[in-house]
Amino acid sequence: MNAGAVVLSRSAQVSPEVSALDESDQQDNANARMATGRRLIHGNGCQYPQAVGPSDLLMVDFDIRRVKWAGLYLVEAIDAGQVTWRGCRRFDPRPNGELWIDETGNGDWTLFTDGCGWRIAGYVEQVYKPASAL
Repeated sequence: MNAGAVVLSRSAQVSPEVSALDESDQQDNANARMATGRRLIHGNGCQYPQAVGPSDLLMVDFDIRRVKWAGLYLVEAIDAGQVTWRGCRRFDPRPNGELWIDETGNGDWTLFTDGCGWRIAGYVEQVYKPASAL
């Protein structure tokens, strides 16, 4: 299991944040640009091997729109003003001002450049994994 992952089982008590997931969250998943605050979203459109799977739930802070610290972020690829791809990536800002990204989720860190057409849609605070996935 990944460090920082929380396991949800059928018998576990679910917090109000988790139980508040409804159909409107599916719309936020499809348009993170318009989402604000902390939201629980499905991981099916945000897969990142090892860290995020299709059956996971993500607690995302959509008010964070830039990389502030090392961690997992929800990113979107933009082409002609439209979201063409969405996923999660780990970022690590360095003291010298460089921003590094683990593109694959396997520790393949490379220098991130702003010219790639990506934007930060939010900071992933927590990944909730179903007990059946363990």
